[in-house]
Amino acid sequence: MAGEACSPSTAPLNTFHLAHAISNIKYLISLTLDLKNPNYQKWSHFFTITVGRFCLSDLQHGKPRPDSISADEWQRADYLLQSWIYGTISDDLSSVVLSKTSTASDLWSAISSLFTDNKDYRAIQLEEKFKSLKTGVLSIHEYSQIIKTTADNLADVGNPISDKQLVLQTLHGLPTNYGTVANLISFQNPLPTFL
Repeated sequence: MAGEACSPSTAPLNTFHLAHAISNIKYLISLTLDLKNPNYQKWSHFFTITVGRFCLSDLQHGKPRPDSISADEWQRADYLLQSWIYGTISDDLSSVVLSKTSTASDLWSAISSLFTDNKDYRAIQLEEKFKSLKTGVLSIHEYSQIIKTTADNLADVGNPISDKQLVLQTLHGLPTNYGTVANLISFQNPLPTFL
């Protein structure tokens, strides 16, 4: 399995320790997770990739310490991972999760729960927003970003939007002066992708 290829118990120790050379996680993960502008899916994806690159996935997911790693090394790596998480979330969010955690895994779980709990209620709200989005005074670029972000947020709560639905809803929300173009696009077979 891919996860076994980089677990600290099988990875060369220098790979595991390379993570300690990262002094500013923002160079690797430029996103900031925020309560006001939720981008959990994108943030967690980039964060998980970075953690995997440095063989820290076991810590992220609360797996037991391998025998090949000392307890002190494991604890230092856990503190490092916690500092990476705190370095990529907003101050408001860190205030919410700070007292609820003692390990990187606890912190990861608390953040995940915050953005994925109450899924049904959030899904209803997001679906309503998704279906009612219109360009209004927004530029096409801004409108596309908002509709894609809303679709990503729906995926976060377990209600993913297909690319076809995303394209059709995007076309539906365009102003009337785009009517001809929207009709031409909607009749294409196959329908173009959102990108």
